[in-house]
Amino acid sequence: MTAATSPPHAFFIEPTFTGLSATFRTGAPHALTKGAVIQRISALHCAIRRPSVLIQQKGHVQAPSVSTRIAVLRRLLLSDADERAGQTAMWFSRAADGDLPLIIDVGSADVMAALLELKEEVERKRGTKMRIVFSGAAEAHLLAEEISRFTQ
Repeated sequence: MTAATSPPHAFFIEPTFTGLSATFRTGAPHALTKGAVIQRISALHCAIRRPSVLIQQKGHVQAPSVSTRIAVLRRLLLSDADERAGQTAMWFSRAADGDLPLIIDVGSADVMAALLELKEEVERKRGTKMRIVFSGAAEAHLLAEEISRFTQ
């Protein structure tokens, strides 16, 4: 293997938006070596998972529900990016336009189905073709046919 893409690692409790990934040469001694960084920004990453039982048991920490996370994602993907909206809006606008892949860490078939519907809605309203990748996706086999249809 000569290249790898490094996804962002979040140290927060159950983050929804984890950041941007970079692609680099694995044989390079460090990032400042000429040609070490292949692509500074490769994809936008987020996670849409059910809140952990451990977090729910703590009582004092409340994680947003899956529907809240999807609603926030919908708003970010459908909003127009301009100079006033900031960097976050700009990256989500690029993902909505298909300029940047949106990689979503997800496990549940139900959540993947909702995300496929969101993809279709965004593409219809913006007139674009998004590039969505499911990461984790333990139950993707249950939606294999739908995933192939929605990602053509």
